[in-house]
Parts: sequence; C-alpha cells; structure tokens
Amino acid sequence: LTVPEYNGSLTGALKNVIDWASRPPKNAWGNKVVASIGGTPGAGGTLLAQAELRKVLSRLQVHHITTAAYVSQVHTKLMDADRKQTADHQSAGDDGIQELKPECTAERNMLEAVG
Repeated sequence: LTVPEYNGSLTGALKNVIDWASRPPKNAWGNKVVASIGGTPGAGGTLLAQAELRKVLSRLQVHHITTAAYVSQVHTKLMDADRKQTADHQSAGDDGIQELKPECTAERNMLEAVG
C-alpha cells in the first residue's frame, strides 16, 4: 500500500477504503500480506501514518511485513528543480519497491505452509 500522511495519521479516504473492504460478509483484507511505502516532504517519511496503518490492519488479520519504506523529502526524489520527473527519479521509486518484494514473498510462503 502507498500510504499518504495527513497530520500524522492516515487520510480519511484511505481509512474509508480499508473500512469498506473489511465489511461483512467477507473481509477482503483477511490473511493478506501487505507492504507499505510512503513519502512526505518532511523528515519522517510517513512514519506515523504507517504505524497507524499497522494498527488498523492488524485488527483485520493482515500480515504487514516488518520492513517499510519511508521516503523523506520526497519532493527532491520524485522531481527535479523544474518539477519534472526523470528516469533517475522513477528508478529510485522502483528500487524501493523491489526491496520489499523478497520479504513479502517469504511471508506469503510462510502463511501458505501454515495453512
């Protein structure tokens, strides 16, 4: 999940999506493996929002991997001074996501083995 941060927590829109997808009769989140990544212009890189996300998802039987990607000063990493995205900026984002894949795969394999 890409996690936006609003005043140190999840946005209302993201929380609403999570809530609606978890409504009975079927929790669409149950027993899923989730990784999160988020970026902010400040130094925290969505640290607080991702902590809140872990709390919410744990109530829904979601397995959130322990590694999360926090991107601080995201505006300097996504665009150059002229507010244009370059190949280097896209590559940096892709690299962050690729780092999360092995842990997600390992967690999913463990869940499948347990049954």
